[in-house]
Amino acid sequence: LAGDFQSSTSTIDVLADVKSEKIVVLGGNGFVGSAICKAAVSKGIEVISLNRSGRPNYSDSWIDQVTWVSGMLT
Repeated sequence: LAGDFQSSTSTIDVLADVKSEKIVVLGGNGFVGSAICKAAVSKGIEVISLNRSGRPNYSDSWIDQVTWVSGMLT
């Protein structure tokens, strides 16, 4: 039985793209911040946004892909 395992060869090809990019955007629902968030999401980057009001009131497809945190940095 051990001879059977030694004589048989198996090849396992593993393709992994371990690319974990993450950014934090301060003021992500403002004019410039929202453009940065949208561009980052379109490139597959994980985005966390800290701003006073949290999640924006308007609706756009990229908004659901951002983690919105309400708060202030002082």
